[in-house]
Amino acid sequence: MNAKIKTLTNQQVKFLKKKFVPLKFNADFHLVYESQIPNTGIVLLDGQINFIHKRKKLAHVGKGLIFGIYELLNNIPSMHGCLVLGNSELIMIQKSDILDAMVAKNCELFDIIKDHID
Repeated sequence: MNAKIKTLTNQQVKFLKKKFVPLKFNADFHLVYESQIPNTGIVLLDGQINFIHKRKKLAHVGKGLIFGIYELLNNIPSMHGCLVLGNSELIMIQKSDILDAMVAKNCELFDIIKDHID
């Protein structure tokens, strides 16, 4: 899952909060399982996400990170599971929004995701 992880600037996070509805997770939740292709790009606004492999925690990421877009666009199964911990807030960017940004190329969303497209 963590083939391409990028830390966002405060301005980029602010833009994403305006464009997309943040989701609050009150309990731990598996967003992506090992060998699953993610169905959204994920932006962690607050809280923590753990990367899991064979039921063991490998690493965790903190707020302001975006990931999953490369795997989503290239139909690559995730090498790691992705567990969002309770009291975390995220934005999930739909594939259609990502594809629209790739076509437009002159929008702020494209500037945020362009490093994940190759």
